[in-house]
Amino acid sequence: TDLLQKLNNMFEMDFQHTHEKPFISRNDNENLYSLETIELFLGKDKTAIDEVLLTFKNDTGKNLHELKLAVATNNITQINSTTHRMLPM
Repeated sequence: TDLLQKLNNMFEMDFQHTHEKPFISRNDNENLYSLETIELFLGKDKTAIDEVLLTFKNDTGKNLHELKLAVATNNITQINSTTHRMLPM
């Protein structure tokens, strides 16, 4: 629910009632991310992994900016396009 609160504050919307399934809190001991999948493709090449992570970071920032603008102008087409592009991330 932390994510919902952040999204709620960011977009000034009430996301509490937009999700039908209950949210399950993650275990505090659970890793937030894993590089295993990236390492399957790139091996232990730290430079290549760093490049992928930097691209992810930059793309996420750009997508977040686009989403904020789309939400502010109620541009559903842009929201759909941006979120669709983010799915494989």
